[in-house]
Amino acid sequence: MDRWTAAKLVPVSWPERRGVLWGVVIAVWVVLYGALGLFWHFVLDHSWTEALVFTVVLSVVNGVVQWWALRLRQRTRRRAG
Repeated sequence: MDRWTAAKLVPVSWPERRGVLWGVVIAVWVVLYGALGLFWHFVLDHSWTEALVFTVVLSVVNGVVQWWALRLRQRTRRRAG
């Protein structure tokens, strides 16, 4: 049995697959921010442009905060050593 066949026999749980995990995260972000944009437009009675800007600003801020937290966590791991 070569290593590719043996690798297929080892089960890998889905959270360990980065692509699946990031796909789920992005899908949740799209649904959540889309709902918030619709709420901003219909309930708070803002224009579509304002709702789109709100959604984009919210997603960019969240993405930057997630990136920043990941960088801090990596820096802490390197220092702990």
